[in-house]
Amino acid sequence: MHPTSLPSELLILILTFVEETSDLSNIRLASHTLNSLVVPLLFRTIVVTDDITSANRLISLQTAAGDESRTAVQEIIFRGRRSLSDARTVFLDATSKPARRTRAALATAFSQLGAKFINLHTIQLDFHPFRQLEKLALPPPPTHFHLLQLGLLRALSAHPPPPSLSSLTLINLIPTSDKIPLDEDLFHQLKLLEISVLGDGAYNAAVLYDFWETSIASLLNHAAPRLTSLGLSSITNQHPAGVRPRLPFNSTLHFPFLTNLSLINFIFAPTHAADSPDNDLLAFILRHKSTLTHLTLAYCAVYGGDSMPGVYPRPWRSIFQRLQEELTYLRRFDFAHIVGFQYVVQLVPPDHSALVLGFFYDDGEARMRMREGDCDAYERLMEGVRERALDVVA
Repeated sequence: MHPTSLPSELLILILTFVEETSDLSNIRLASHTLNSLVVPLLFRTIVVTDDITSANRLISLQTAAGDESRTAVQEIIFRGRRSLSDARTVFLDATSKPARRTRAALATAFSQLGAKFINLHTIQLDFHPFRQLEKLALPPPPTHFHLLQLGLLRALSAHPPPPSLSSLTLINLIPTSDKIPLDEDLFHQLKLLEISVLGDGAYNAAVLYDFWETSIASLLNHAAPRLTSLGLSSITNQHPAGVRPRLPFNSTLHFPFLTNLSLINFIFAPTHAADSPDNDLLAFILRHKSTLTHLTLAYCAVYGGDSMPGVYPRPWRSIFQRLQEELTYLRRFDFAHIVGFQYVVQLVPPDHSALVLGFFYDDGEARMRMREGDCDAYERLMEGVRERALDVVA
């Protein structure tokens, strides 16, 4: 029996087990039937890397491929360099002709996404993860990665987005004093937005703070009111978002359909919230109590002020209690932490210090009492979350 005599559903199931792109490319050459079945699988997700060959392949797909191939594209993923030695080579020669040609080709390719891929619903830009490569580059001269980030974002913002775009992920954004190019149309249709920002003590602190407080704040204010999932991550050990830098929220920012919220490496800072409601992370979370069903708090901390270790105006148990009482639709709560519950103090002088994660209590007995109270409140919160999850299943 010839393979193409099998039902299409069965053939598609078999083809999903073919992992190598080269194998799928060969299979599509066997017959018109197999070609029509392979094309949606082969072109559904396009991965682009930080080199000119990959950029030119995407351009070729946009200009030379048939409509069948282009309409099959639903997801574009850009992946920055993952080899540190390879990344160092580019970093050391950011103004070289190959580096400039690569950035230009990638910008050209990304400027045509909306025009060429009408069914594209997901864009993910995963920039390089090497914080140490930027520490000598900001302030100038900028690195290849810095210029690449600006080039891709400008290309996306300068042209109409794909009509079906609903998901945008920006991973490892480099803090920069340059304004991030924004276009309201790029964010208008989004239902999912995820942003992570690189940063550590090697960065110019003022640039990092300004990036969170202006560029990221502007991104969030442009986000679509239809947003259902939001993820924010501060990838740094010394400058978690919430105090320095301040939160990128204003007191009215609200997404009326938000069901999924993920916050990584943020600080709950009621001492600053008293001076500025915009800086109260808990208030932002509770603003979505009528819709939120899934909340993730990973490596977050409670802030204890600038001077008195062990004094926390709003400890974890108070936060857990508020979440328990007000997030009445919450069915999943993921709470990831390193050791116990994280607390922070600000070392003095404040203009030159970083937030240090860990326990800061006057004695071991106080530490134990604090931790026991936090654990009890956490368990009460989780008990309610589990009950609601079971009710949904039932």
